Amino acid sequence: MTVRAESSSLLRARLAAGTAFFVQGLLFISLTTRLPQVQQKWSLDELAVSGLLLMVVLLAGVGSVVAEVVAARSSSAVVVRVGLVVATVGFAVLLVAPAFGVFVAGLAAYGLALGLVDASSNMQAVTVEHLYRRPILPSFHGAWTFGGLLGVPMERLARIFMSPGPIYEPEGAAIDYWRCGRALFAAGFRAGDLVHNSFSYHFTPAGAMMESGAQ
Repeated sequence: MTVRAESSSLLRARLAAGTAFFVQGLLFISLTTRLPQVQQKWSLDELAVSGLLLMVVLLAGVGSVVAEVVAARSSSAVVVRVGLVVATVGFAVLLVAPAFGVFVAGLAAYGLALGLVDASSNMQAVTVEHLYRRPILPSFHGAWTFGGLLGVPMERLARIFMSPGPIYEPEGAAIDYWRCGRALFAAGFRAGDLVHNSFSYHFTPAGAMMESGAQ
């Protein structure tokens, strides 16, 4: 009975951590593949979109630091639960926002929660893996991928990259989906230039990402 109860407890812990990864992938890919619609809805130029994405990245960094501090004083499980609630609410707000200010507030909440969930869910995953005493982290990455694939219709995807993990990363069909074009322009590339793309096309997504930006 003790062994059976322990196995059941481990399975619940694994499912809980996997669910956190699943929801994170679902929300993240749902947002990134809808960026063209968001840009059109609020009449945003490329600079404004880049600024909003930078805000999300910076707030995610803050969320990761907060997650580490709170997890040390309480537990990573608490951080995961709070982060998932904030992420879901923020995502819902930015989708139905009646005004641009409300949209930005929802996006900011999502960005902060992204860092909270990313850090704390990985803490949970590592803990569960140690309890299992065998490698199971790829199963959590698979849950993230599965959530991401459900976040967008397959016909709206241009590619699905397989990265180390393995992690399967969907690429939306929007022009310059990874927004590498601005970086190439800032580096001095202009229409008609010949670009030697030496990034790998099969070990990482970098080759296709840079190609889409150069086009």
